[in-house]
Amino acid sequence: MKRRRSVLLFLILIFISSLFFPSIVLAKDAVQHLIIVNKATNQLAYYNNQELVKVFPVGTGKTPSLTPEGTFSIVAKFVNPFYRAGIIAGGIPQNPLGVRWLGLSVGNTGGSVYGIHGNNNPGSIGGYVSAGCIRMYNEDVIWLYDQIPMGTAVKIINEPWDLGPTMLSWQGNRENLPSKQVANISVLINDSEVVFDQSNKPFLVGEKPMLPLRLIADKLSISITYIPDLKFIILQQGSTVTGLDTVSSIFYSSKGSIKLSTPVTIKNGVSFVNLEVFRSFNLDLAWEEKENVLIIN
Repeated sequence: MKRRRSVLLFLILIFISSLFFPSIVLAKDAVQHLIIVNKATNQLAYYNNQELVKVFPVGTGKTPSLTPEGTFSIVAKFVNPFYRAGIIAGGIPQNPLGVRWLGLSVGNTGGSVYGIHGNNNPGSIGGYVSAGCIRMYNEDVIWLYDQIPMGTAVKIINEPWDLGPTMLSWQGNRENLPSKQVANISVLINDSEVVFDQSNKPFLVGEKPMLPLRLIADKLSISITYIPDLKFIILQQGSTVTGLDTVSSIFYSSKGSIKLSTPVTIKNGVSFVNLEVFRSFNLDLAWEEKENVLIIN
């Protein structure tokens, strides 16, 4: 199936390239599972097939340098891990690693030094408390452990972004976690305000808006051709043609190919994209960050 997708995608890109590309560099197929950890907000987001599934609070390094940033993968999985630093057996309340260990491919450690794990101090979750690992509530890490296979990609960032876009309604000992206040975003197209419903309402990632692709494209007379087998979108407005691989979030335009700074996000069956997707068209875009207003002419 992956080979078929790669071949079909190659043919589609060859077609598009005849319109605007001198050359194309193809991306590898993205894996189904993805974990994003944001040290700035101490959140862990789990994606499956490009769709946000859950967001968890976590604890990270006592100082910014302790938890490494970059893209890694899960290379070790253990139930009731042994804590070698204190020679503490696995599966007992005194073990600071908790009930699960998901080892990260940092350096040549083989997943034995840096990991996502449980804890024996629930009060530490949400703080900067570790020697570099990523701590979760035990019930959360058990859930995550059961979802992801070996090789799952883990991206660790340090950005002022809420990974939500809405926080989950936590229960039990997490009732006191603050709820994210979702900003109301206004979009004006040719001085006319766009009306959204709950299924396609824009949201913020960091300080940048994520927009419902099809609705905004329709308002701008940008045609959309979706190729389901490839999860690939062709956008066209007049003589301007672009392409978007919704799996890898690679965007193709007359200027070449780029990885979108914020991945394509699917909520309630609606694809949301950032402003980069629309900048290739003949549009005047102005994002008023303080007022959360996007003006398009």
